[in-house]
Amino acid sequence: MSSRYVFADAGVYCIQHTVSGTGVFDGTPVGYASYTYSAGGVSFKVRSPYLGTDANGVKLQLVAPVSNMPATMVEYDQAMRVLRVRLKGTATAITATASEVVDAINNMIRPVLYAGLITDGVVGALSPASLSGGLDPDLSASRGFPKFALAANANAGLFYFDQIRPWKIHAVGGQLSANQNPVTIEIVNVDRSLAVQPGRVLLSSQNVNNTNHDIIGSRLDFPLMPGQALLVNCGPHQGTVFVWAAPISSVDGMSLH
Repeated sequence: MSSRYVFADAGVYCIQHTVSGTGVFDGTPVGYASYTYSAGGVSFKVRSPYLGTDANGVKLQLVAPVSNMPATMVEYDQAMRVLRVRLKGTATAITATASEVVDAINNMIRPVLYAGLITDGVVGALSPASLSGGLDPDLSASRGFPKFALAANANAGLFYFDQIRPWKIHAVGGQLSANQNPVTIEIVNVDRSLAVQPGRVLLSSQNVNNTNHDIIGSRLDFPLMPGQALLVNCGPHQGTVFVWAAPISSVDGMSLH
């Protein structure tokens, strides 16, 4: 039995990240299993579309051609839980590039993984490699929101709500173990692997230097569009950050008669 944690387009949601050890809030997404291919200066990242530990059992495999393969193709082996990418090329040479692999994965009719390019170039064969890092949120009765308690030295800071239409960021708050100047809150663009892309909007910059080292949870009321996430940078300090957000109704701002 597998579990999927998806933020539906209804209600108000809060995600809370708890960082321990020497972890830092640096824009790493939390909860999604992922794998980064890196060889010969070529790299790309894949991740599960869903939060949770179940996707840690999914594997990525890059298969070298044994005969002429004119295009890079992708198939999912449900029984083995392996996403196989059959690489373009010939029996003697692979010609498929990382960008072609990323496009093939993202263009699947029923996506199994999402991919994002880091550095382009010709890829090589890859034995089945497991995704890792998927976390199940704490949804105990005492909390009305998903909470992710990270292992020691983990990174966190990118808040993503799987939004398929505009959402509104209501407020950001939290508490750190030490002063941090400044703590910044930004809207950033992300690709399908949740890697941060160029272009960002600074919403807040504040000095956290009071007794309890609190991040002030002021209302932001700023729209978060599909393909965007909230990046909270708290420097090297341990602590907890939460974000309240809700979908914007399709009739918001309309005058009905």
